[in-house]
Amino acid sequence: MGRFHAKVLRDLGYEVVTVDPNPVAGADYATTRDIPGGLTRFDAAAVATPPGALVPTAYHLAGIRKVLVEKPYAYSSEVAVLITKHMRDAGSDVCVGLTERFNPQARALKRRAVTGARTVKFTRWNDRPSFDVDLDLKLHDVDLALWLGVNSVAEFDTRADSRERVRAIEVTKFDGTTQRVDLMAHDLSPLHALWHAFLTDGEYPTPEDVIHAHRFLDLLRDKEEVAA
Repeated sequence: MGRFHAKVLRDLGYEVVTVDPNPVAGADYATTRDIPGGLTRFDAAAVATPPGALVPTAYHLAGIRKVLVEKPYAYSSEVAVLITKHMRDAGSDVCVGLTERFNPQARALKRRAVTGARTVKFTRWNDRPSFDVDLDLKLHDVDLALWLGVNSVAEFDTRADSRERVRAIEVTKFDGTTQRVDLMAHDLSPLHALWHAFLTDGEYPTPEDVIHAHRFLDLLRDKEEVAA
């Protein structure tokens, strides 16, 4: 994801510096300590580390005016609340990388208003392994369900290591009719749109959004445990 963020910001006309301790990554610097002038020279930063390093890296970058942190942002809502307070107290605006909100198919569905639905099924099958199916994959759809206002009738089919890649939303009305939206059926870049919104003070996913999503995930897990 770090490479994607760097490309998008360059596409938008920004000067980009990359940091990665892995020499294979080919970053500009191995650590932020190696950057001439330090962190105060930057207007924005993207945190796209492995999940376990998201919070400490965001903590380290607190004070940069705009900081985008990749999902899952934190491993729990409690930690997310703490890191958000620290970042904002240091003067940072914080965006979370919930890019599916900028998927043109999802935005078209929101414009149509998903009302009168009996069920709204979110399908996300990934053809790669995942460190945690809920935090890595389902979190995107949980956030979409909350954003679309259909969380009370939402169902989720989330898989990693699938033979095929599927990202879809299927709306079933009470009269039995269905509408299926393929989230991959577009040629635009949601990440470009997310960065544009964040850097121009538009509407973008906030820590409160991901905290809400984490708490909803906890409710889903509790229901699954009771059902088991």
